[in-house]
Amino acid sequence: MKKKKKPIEEVLARAEKMFARGNFPLAKKEFEKAQKKLKREDIAEKIWICRKEAETLKGRELIKRARKAEKKGDFTRALQCFEAASSICNEEWIIKRIDVLRDRAAAGNAHFAAKEAEAAGDFQKAADLYATVGTSAVTTDLLLQRAECLVRAENYAPGGGCF
Repeated sequence: MKKKKKPIEEVLARAEKMFARGNFPLAKKEFEKAQKKLKREDIAEKIWICRKEAETLKGRELIKRARKAEKKGDFTRALQCFEAASSICNEEWIIKRIDVLRDRAAAGNAHFAAKEAEAAGDFQKAADLYATVGTSAVTTDLLLQRAECLVRAENYAPGGGCF
């Protein structure tokens, strides 16, 4: 069965309705259908507005995802989302947040690698990795883990890499 062709006025009315409701991606599609036949300047302007608003919505969604990932402790995913949002929104606070998340993600990766090295028995490597984690997030636990690894690696030299 063939699809009925809808009059262009109906398409335009539907586009205006979606535009008024803030559904910019669908409004853009409908305006583009109408523009093919009518080729009017006011429709071209609405298409442009829909594109800009859809990008803004996409940026907000990415920021929302990034914050959710950050709350869960998934700094790598949060970093990816904030970087994508930064290319759309270009706001200074997002760039600052990206810098913080880069440090946290690097610290998390180094901490994971240190745990693996410690489990494998490579205590000197683990101690070195704990030291790199400590530069971004010094905590007593990290210092104690590093000290324990240095002792297990039999690295007792004063000033020889210890703290």
